[in-house]
Formats: sequence, C-alpha cells, structure tokens
Amino acid sequence: MDFELRIIVSYAEGRVMGNKGKIPWSIEADRKRFRDHTKGKAVIVGRRTSQFLEPLPGRERIVLTHDTTLDTKGEGVVYDFEEAVRTARFINPEVAYIGGGHSLYMLALAHNLTKRIEATEIHRSYQGDTFFPELGSEWKEITKRERSYTRTNGEVVTYSFVDYER
Repeated sequence: MDFELRIIVSYAEGRVMGNKGKIPWSIEADRKRFRDHTKGKAVIVGRRTSQFLEPLPGRERIVLTHDTTLDTKGEGVVYDFEEAVRTARFINPEVAYIGGGHSLYMLALAHNLTKRIEATEIHRSYQGDTFFPELGSEWKEITKRERSYTRTNGEVVTYSFVDYER
C-alpha cells in the first residue's frame, strides 16, 4: 500500500463543523469512530483544533502552526504542510489522518496524497462559524451507513457515516 492521507471530519447541515471554537454536538459513536480509525496513526491538526481536542493516546498528534512560540506539551509541531506529511509518513508509512480545522482541510483536499474522506454527517442544523469545504466532482461516495441516537431529552438525532474516495 502506498502512503495516503485521509480526512476525518464531522459536520452538520450546511457543512457546519464548529462554533466559537467548539464542536456544537456530542455523539459518542462519532468519537469512537475517530478513536478506532486513527489508533496507531499520525493525526495532523491545526493549532486551534489542537487546543480543544482531547489528548490522543495511541496515536501521534502533529500540530501545524505558524506560531513559533506554541507550547504543545511534547507533541510534534511543524510549520509547513509538506513537513507535516513527511513527519506523519515517518510515523506510519501507510496512512495518516487530517483532523482539522478548516484551513488544514483545504490544504489536504488540494493535496494529491489525500485519497479518502471519512465523514460523520449530522442530519440537523447547528449555529456555526467554521465549515467543511464543498467537495469537488472528483470525490465519490463509496459507503453510507445511517445511524441515530436518542438524547437525554428524548430528541432523536440522526447521522450518517459516509466515506468518499477519489
């Protein structure tokens, strides 16, 4: 298998990913999917994403930033996307994940090594200020699995695990 990058992302209607630095939903199955898919892999994230993302045991987090004073408490810091890719490939020569945010997703979508998107699409609208980019026609849906869960207030939230490849 040649090395590839994969995007892992959750977004709601309107491609909303976040609001005021937070993810506006909490879906345990989505978090479990993230943990299961990224275990043993490098996960490349931007600086702002790294600030709210919980520690990632069993995987290497690489933080891409322009801030040379950033203290990431021992995690890898890089200042260039290609450097992040090289570092991730050294950690796992098969696959690395792109974990957000918006600017990093834009870079990854334009990169020839990005072959797959593993998305959780939440079928509900949320207020947001951060959005997942629209996909070009080269991206094809390969699997879609519908899911739902009932919140403590009785509200049923539906979502899908959707994988795309190009």
